[in-house]
Amino acid sequence: MTTRAPRIPTRKQMAKPRGAVILGTGSSQSEKKIPRISRMELFSHRTWTEIR
Repeated sequence: MTTRAPRIPTRKQMAKPRGAVILGTGSSQSEKKIPRISRMELFSHRTWTEIR
């Protein structure tokens, strides 16, 4: 999947501060501690943001 679709963020990229900024957090650790925001929501949010 990662090789075929470069636009789709991998777990490593999602763990980066860039992905955490959307959630308003400063680190990837705090991102994992947020249960209300699922990985799919963050995944779709990142995808739509990059497309725009």
